[in-house]
Amino acid sequence: MGAHHRAKKRRSEALESPDPEATAGISLPPSANAPDPNPPGAGGDQFHRQEPDPGAGGGEEEDGMDHISRLPDAVLGEVISLLPTKDAARTQTLASRWRHLWRSAPLNLDCGELIPGRRIFAGVVSRILSAHRGPGRRFRAPAALVLDRPATLDAWLRSPALDNLEEIDFWADYFAPVMLESPPPPASMFRFASCLGVITLSKCHLSVDITQTIRINSSSLKSIGLSSQHHEDVTRLVEFIIEDAPCLERFIYLQQRMSLRVSVITAPKLETLGPLCDLDIDSRLAFGSMIIQPSFVMGLPKHAINSTIPVWSVKSLAFDILTLSLDVIIDFMRCFPYLEKLYIQSLQGGDNNLWHRKHSNLIRCLDIRLKTIVLNNYRGIKSQVNFATFFVLNAKMLESMRFYGGCYNENKRFLADQHRLLQLEKRASRDARFYFTSNRCEHNFVHINHACDLSTTDPFECVGTGVGVCASFE
Repeated sequence: MGAHHRAKKRRSEALESPDPEATAGISLPPSANAPDPNPPGAGGDQFHRQEPDPGAGGGEEEDGMDHISRLPDAVLGEVISLLPTKDAARTQTLASRWRHLWRSAPLNLDCGELIPGRRIFAGVVSRILSAHRGPGRRFRAPAALVLDRPATLDAWLRSPALDNLEEIDFWADYFAPVMLESPPPPASMFRFASCLGVITLSKCHLSVDITQTIRINSSSLKSIGLSSQHHEDVTRLVEFIIEDAPCLERFIYLQQRMSLRVSVITAPKLETLGPLCDLDIDSRLAFGSMIIQPSFVMGLPKHAINSTIPVWSVKSLAFDILTLSLDVIIDFMRCFPYLEKLYIQSLQGGDNNLWHRKHSNLIRCLDIRLKTIVLNNYRGIKSQVNFATFFVLNAKMLESMRFYGGCYNENKRFLADQHRLLQLEKRASRDARFYFTSNRCEHNFVHINHACDLSTTDPFECVGTGVGVCASFE
């Protein structure tokens, strides 16, 4: 029998194995203590020439060499850790060279990809954690385990295979009922406080003292996405305090109208913030001594700002406001003087937003660093035109300005009028480009479906506006 046929037979026998792990599409050694025929470092940490392995899959090139398998163990381990759990485990069957790599690569364990049978499912997870040498990268499990198998879940989280874990996700179906009797998350979860970058808790109950005031102290956390849904029988999150987060870069409101008080005490690298909403009347955002709080002015909501010390780190800011107001945005620009990206969604036009006389002195002293401006629900009415014209004529560093609106944005006459009304020929930045898109941004500036998406470079940049006509002016 040729080498190719022998390899094919081995793979066929592995797929027909009656073991639960094989049923789940995962092949593990019979025992975690069994000798490894190809231990770590066995030719993986240096380049070498080897005979092609017929079981090496797509690694062979036309010259007969398996160039992928020649990469160092550390590189292959990083690649494996980015694969789905089943696919990562199956790399053990590619060739003897790959057999040890999955067990030493950073573990990406997604329980949702395994078989649903309760007893077999728990056995598969336990054997994976027993066989793996760690460290951990990502652990994803059904939120129902917090209620159904708290002891098992706690034991899994204490496994050395998850040491230095970077992401935890207790997920639940969107329509799953609120678990009113569920206990708090396992205490073992908090052992990862110093290394976690992403955490998702779904359908979990937190104790009253935690939900009333949550304090974040993390030296590794880079992104926070906050949403707080409440049930009439569940204690609502009231206050969220970022006490010390030296690496935090993004703070995103995933849900509007949360009536939540947020305080940022120490977050020197925070660059992305929003969307701030003036309809969250009971909400408040505090940066040190600066307090941003919605209030009513003549029956209409607007942001009231008590500012003494500017926040220099924020560069990208989004708003979801009722009335478009140039005065309010200018106040925010003073609070965040290094703004480079501004995203605004307004439900209606406000006053005329006239500024030529009113802000003549301000223009000479205000350093406008904006490079990107996006206006959603743009209809070309007078208040919107005046608002946009302020930046067209005064933002000297502007690179692009986008207008998401209705069907009028594809009308040639409308576009010609806008070119004239916005005085694009007199723009302060000769390199600025202006784009009119007929479809409005349906995402309300937040394009985050899951906590792991928080690493997106710009979470407010609309990438899916549907089929619409886009006209541009240079």
